[in-house]
Amino acid sequence: MAAEVTRSACKQQGERNKASGRIEQATYVELPSNDSA
Repeated sequence: MAAEVTRSACKQQGERNKASGRIEQATYVELPSNDSA
């Protein structure tokens, strides 16, 4: 039961943070490029 509630909560947060998630992904992509540079 607890696992199902946690999964549903994570899904809701993921949907709400789609925009922020994309921004974070872009940041992570820039970090390795800066290190190689």
